[in-house]
Amino acid sequence: MGDWSKTSICNSGLGILGKPDLVRDAESGAAQEYGIAATVVRAYDERIGRVLRSHPWNFAMARVSLDADATAPPFGFARRFPLPSDCARVWKLDETRHGRDPKYAVEGQWLLTDETAPLLLIYIRNERNPSKFTDDFAEALAGEIAKKSAVAVLGSLEAADFFRKLAKEDVGEAKTNDGQENPPQELDEGSWLRGRRTG
Repeated sequence: MGDWSKTSICNSGLGILGKPDLVRDAESGAAQEYGIAATVVRAYDERIGRVLRSHPWNFAMARVSLDADATAPPFGFARRFPLPSDCARVWKLDETRHGRDPKYAVEGQWLLTDETAPLLLIYIRNERNPSKFTDDFAEALAGEIAKKSAVAVLGSLEAADFFRKLAKEDVGEAKTNDGQENPPQELDEGSWLRGRRTG
């Protein structure tokens, strides 16, 4: 984990755009001293949820066992399960219990499926505490802040386009680094492929 705060991530976004640290205290919610600082703080608030949902960041992953709700959906699926209150995005159901391709739909705060309880859910938490962020996530968020703020901060569409591309590369690299922390998943070749091999 890095020693990150909302202020330091906002200033990192400014750094990507070639600007000095202008954000003084983003945590307090007080108005920032400079207009540029206010722009990047606003971009932080607008983009953090999007970056969290965009990738299974290791620090934000969680697992839970869910019981079915007493009320079934009126049609389409046999059961519904309440999503955790901190769920930013459903990632997948546990393959050892539910197989490789379980059918389900997310509707509001419910997951609808024909799977039986307990439902073993792996999801991305809506983690908003910067002290829990990894360096990869904080840098990806700073890149998104830079992309969102580029035109307002730089005042030039051409310059903003250049820094947007740079920030996009930073975000991609951060996701790759985060993904490499876990061993690769070993995929089952499946009965169809085995049948092809054995004739």
